[in-house]
Amino acid sequence: MEARRKKAEMRKREEEARKAEQPKNSGPPPEKTQEKSALSSFKSKLSAGRKLNIKTLMLKKAKEDLAQEAAERESAKRKYLEDVLPPLKLGGLSKDALESLCRDLHAQIEQAEEERFEAEYKVKKNDQEIEDLNMRIMSFTGRFKKPELKKVKVTPENMLNSLAESRRTKPGIIDFRANLKHVEREGHDSRRGSSSTTKSEGMEENLNGEED
Repeated sequence: MEARRKKAEMRKREEEARKAEQPKNSGPPPEKTQEKSALSSFKSKLSAGRKLNIKTLMLKKAKEDLAQEAAERESAKRKYLEDVLPPLKLGGLSKDALESLCRDLHAQIEQAEEERFEAEYKVKKNDQEIEDLNMRIMSFTGRFKKPELKKVKVTPENMLNSLAESRRTKPGIIDFRANLKHVEREGHDSRRGSSSTTKSEGMEENLNGEED
């Protein structure tokens, strides 16, 4: 017993020493806290007008970048067309040379149209394959994409108008809700009547038994 008590005391002292060696502040380092405080103070110092000005400048810069990218794409496209399609030199050509040139151009146009048709066919085929694969994936997973429903504003006037129109187009329509309410009310009354009759019969039997 004495040995166990000494071991427990030793273990307790070791735990206390280990806790004393650990740093008191276990939070984030002071550098990060200083950065966060500086950023929060900077945001709080910015006024609404200053924030709006910064946003407008950012949008203006993004618009300029987009315009520059569009101009670069247009210049690259023009350069490619100039390299692929050099300008025609028609000066000093005879009638036969012009006719042969026209025939060559028509042949090139037909070839380009055939290549375009083949490319479009390949694209459509790939799109169909992708759609089929998506359908197979959804059938395996059991998750189907919900269709986008059109938002319709429902008002009491619209509901009354649609009801009146349905009654006008279908005069023989039956109001099932009214019938259900009527049946439910009759059933409730019948149940109440049957319960009252059974109670009265039970009371009469008890009275007869007491008299006997």
